[in-house]
Amino acid sequence: MKFLLKQILQNLVKCDIIQDKVLCPRVKVRHLIILTITSLVTAGIEKMMVDFGRADLIDKVRQQTDKVKMTIDKSKTDSLMPISIP
Repeated sequence: MKFLLKQILQNLVKCDIIQDKVLCPRVKVRHLIILTITSLVTAGIEKMMVDFGRADLIDKVRQQTDKVKMTIDKSKTDSLMPISIP
């Protein structure tokens, strides 16, 4: 039996959000599908994702300075060659 589900699709390049109907995935052995009657999509998170998708590389770095620091720290300890960044 095939069921159609409503799904929200977001294109971060075009910055548009659409609702579409898609086929329900097949149920695998020892798996189940849970029927959801109601769901909530918050505009704040969706807008944040669109804004992040529109941002250029420099703006993305500015928005995620903690992740940049983590990457630099990780490269100092786990890279193939030692890196000395002041």
